[in-house]
Amino acid sequence: MRKFIQIFTVLVICIIVLFSVESIIEFKVNPDKCIACRQCIAVCPVNAISIQYGKAVIDMEKCNLCGECVKTCPVKAIQEYRVQSPKIEEERDSSATEIDTSQAQSSSQITPVIELKPDSIQTVLHDSIAEEQARNIESETDIVEIEPEKKTAIVDIKKCIGCGLCMRACPNDAIELKRGKSIIDPEKCTGSGECVMRCPFDAIELK
Repeated sequence: MRKFIQIFTVLVICIIVLFSVESIIEFKVNPDKCIACRQCIAVCPVNAISIQYGKAVIDMEKCNLCGECVKTCPVKAIQEYRVQSPKIEEERDSSATEIDTSQAQSSSQITPVIELKPDSIQTVLHDSIAEEQARNIESETDIVEIEPEKKTAIVDIKKCIGCGLCMRACPNDAIELKRGKSIIDPEKCTGSGECVMRCPFDAIELK
């Protein structure tokens, strides 16, 4: 009878844990897809995104989970993930401790304790990988500086409506309107990407 009560108690705790699982939302950047276009930085209302080592990085302590970066990213490099709340881990550990104590007091016989494990959740560890790569780079004695390839902004005439926002955003006055379309002077263009971030119709890209 005592063993039956112990098994029943374990089952009740399992049911409680399963129905009380909470999760938190996190946004992660896939560095393999990120092109550092900075469009996510432009739309973030809390300045939670920065460029580190040529890739976008999200500070989840600042992030307000609005999801604007996910909607804006042109290459779908930012995705939403649900991660188990640390609160559930604490409740699971506390429940397991209570079971062990109860069994030790009620019987000297060894009764197997069921380890409660929630469904595994696949998470992306790109931030950790980026930090590890950064440490490896700093530890190298011989560092060769490579001049980044210059990119030039290109206008898709079919998408351009001639609103002039890109022209006002360009810091080098490399854009002008001709016949209702934006025309970029490649000799003046420095590839800053300001026009790409400002264009509301995705009519400009860096190549």
